[in-house]
Amino acid sequence: MRDYDVFYSAHIASYGSIPAVLGRSDGTSVDLSVTWLLPHQLERMHETEALGKSYDYGESSSLQLDLGNDRSAKSIGCYLGRNGRANFDGGPIVLKEVMASDRKFPSADQKTILTHFYHLNCKNKSFEQWLEKIITDDDFRAQASAELARSAIKNDLSDFEVI
Repeated sequence: MRDYDVFYSAHIASYGSIPAVLGRSDGTSVDLSVTWLLPHQLERMHETEALGKSYDYGESSSLQLDLGNDRSAKSIGCYLGRNGRANFDGGPIVLKEVMASDRKFPSADQKTILTHFYHLNCKNKSFEQWLEKIITDDDFRAQASAELARSAIKNDLSDFEVI
């Protein structure tokens, strides 16, 4: 996909990671996986993806996609993060594990991002204790997510229409 990259989102998932969110990155080409779903399968996906809370679902028919093997699609849908991109030291960071060419933003792996956020926001617990509390305590995780969201970088996803 051209002119996009995969960024860290401005919220923390119930399983303790900072999930991914698609974001504009002019000139970047990012490798993505496409899952072809039937309507009933998409409905089930919506049930598992915090739809309406952390994400909206949007579709676009104007993206520059290379699906390989002469495949095309009239439109592509994806989950759009409601909180925007996480702000680390004044800018967004892309997922190191996702392959892309002509990246415009720094990249980092999940452990680096979580450790960075831990050092900014937790002084009285070990990293392991903090992460366990993130996973097991819904209120604590909500507070940590709210902290990420307060400094989030707005995401321009004008190519997508929320449905």
